[in-house]
Amino acid sequence: MSLRRTGTRALALTALFCACSPDTDGPLDPTEEEPFNLLLVTIDTLRRDHLGCYGYFRDTSPNLDALAEESLVFDDLQTHIAQTLPSHITLFTGLSPREHGIESNLNWLHGSWVPSPKIRSLASVLGEQGYQTAGFISAAPLRTGTGAEAGFQTWVGLDRAQKSGDETIDAALAWLDTSPREPWFLWVHLFDPHDPYSAPKKFQRFESSEDQREHFAALGIEEIVLGKKGKEISVTEIHDEYDAEILFADHEIGRLLDRVRSLAPSGAEPRATGAEAWERTAVVITSDHGEGLWQHGIQGHSRIWSEQLEIPLIMRIPGVPPARIDRRMVGRDILPTLLTLLRGVDGTELFVQSSGLDVLAADFRALPRYTIVPPSPVRQELNMYYPEYKHAIEHNWWRLLIHWDGSVRLYDLANDPNELEDLSEAEPERAAKLQVLLEEQYEKERARCAELEAGKTIPISEKRMEALRALGYGGGD
Repeated sequence: MSLRRTGTRALALTALFCACSPDTDGPLDPTEEEPFNLLLVTIDTLRRDHLGCYGYFRDTSPNLDALAEESLVFDDLQTHIAQTLPSHITLFTGLSPREHGIESNLNWLHGSWVPSPKIRSLASVLGEQGYQTAGFISAAPLRTGTGAEAGFQTWVGLDRAQKSGDETIDAALAWLDTSPREPWFLWVHLFDPHDPYSAPKKFQRFESSEDQREHFAALGIEEIVLGKKGKEISVTEIHDEYDAEILFADHEIGRLLDRVRSLAPSGAEPRATGAEAWERTAVVITSDHGEGLWQHGIQGHSRIWSEQLEIPLIMRIPGVPPARIDRRMVGRDILPTLLTLLRGVDGTELFVQSSGLDVLAADFRALPRYTIVPPSPVRQELNMYYPEYKHAIEHNWWRLLIHWDGSVRLYDLANDPNELEDLSEAEPERAAKLQVLLEEQYEKERARCAELEAGKTIPISEKRMEALRALGYGGGD
């Protein structure tokens, strides 16, 4: 049995946005239509509130903004965890990190996580259904052996800690030049917005402005902070540099989108060309996590604050009209939602595996959002970061954060979306109820992990450890 919809999905979505029930829900034969190609781009460390299509005051993303005009744009998506590897595994499996068992880029006590053979990935399933699959990565956390490569027939990794977006896009364009047989699934991962921020000079065009000062004030960000040994850090310059990286990544994505729009025919087998190819290709743009940028006193990520978890999701699906979707979703919801939109694909196996939901379904009801900090006992012991929270839960516009020492913070997101006022002392009963929900979710996910025989580790190789250290993930040993 298939959980697909037909090409009349566009009509169903229109009905959904009008608060009516879609008229095409239900299992249908996936072979009755030619499948779409799928282009997936993940932009590492990208906060959605720094994109124009999400209301940012700077012109950081002209190509993504143009794509958003013809896409479904999801306004309220959080990743489960602010680290690269576990977020990507969630994207490809529809399972949360504590379910698929990969809870960080590396296990701080035992080394590398081992992917479970019981868990299927999107690329594997599509490959079995006749897709040509290719993956191009830009950073060490996604190297071969992590599970990110599962199902990709063509896999272009790297021989160093990271590479720039233009190099990765060049490799992807070279693969498209080979005229791969349709349908194809192409995944491109860009690392550029990740620290250190070092965009090419021509993209470094942003300067301090009154708009930026107002933006900082709304988020509770100081323009100058004190770093190690009392050294002053210009947060304004950090934001300028980060936005330059986004502009660079956007430019490279523009090159990729332009090539897909103008694909030439293959000499060996017939295929769509030009505008026809574009109308046979679904495009998905998202990120693995955000970045602190000194909001809540943290520059980087791997923490639990919302700005490190809130990510963009843009889905351009041929035949589906553009719309803004404000339903509250988490990372594991992306895959089942996408599967209902991919024409000609039997998504039954992944749908059954996933613990996520199709957020476009007429009967969708958002579940409590449970998010975690990557486990790092060394950091906990040395008190390397403050505040160090280990997990959080959000439900009915309230969000509870739990610290390693058991203390909590509680935020009213309806009135305080930037998490500036802790209400845990004023609302102890609400905090206690949320903590019960969190503990129930934790136990449920750990049980699923055991069922899937996930979460196992092996000693990490020194080569991979050095690559992760180069990206700032291997300290504290």
